[in-house]
Amino acid sequence: MEGIDEVAPPSATGEDFPMEKKQWVLGQHRTRNLVMLMMLQITIICLSVKLAFK
Repeated sequence: MEGIDEVAPPSATGEDFPMEKKQWVLGQHRTRNLVMLMMLQITIICLSVKLAFK
């Protein structure tokens, strides 16, 4: 990882990003992960119900 900061312009390192932007991006990732987890749980529940009623 060393040496990247010398090559990259300051904007690429993300240092000049406002905190709100960083928080928003983190929130987007967290929301997407939650949605994926919920969909996975729903799929597992549906499979369990199908197996239970065979």
